[in-house]
Amino acid sequence: MAGELMTAAAKQSGAELLPVDSEHNAIHQCLRGEKRNEAKRIILTASGGPFRTLAREDFERITVKDALKHPTWQNGSKANSQPASISLPDP
Repeated sequence: MAGELMTAAAKQSGAELLPVDSEHNAIHQCLRGEKRNEAKRIILTASGGPFRTLAREDFERITVKDALKHPTWQNGSKANSQPASISLPDP
């Protein structure tokens, strides 16, 4: 949504955009200063949220309601479905 605006503003001011989400920042730190062709692939793992115990064959039946039943965080629909836009409270 605001990515183009943020990128343009950072470029104009000479600022560096840094990812604040822990997983994305870890990837950023690993790749910082490296050439793009030095990484064959990136595997991003996660806790699994409400689907961590769900059988693979059941994934095609996941609903929005299911996605909002996070076992640790209670942040509401927007926060649970757009995690890069929130800061998580202590569990």
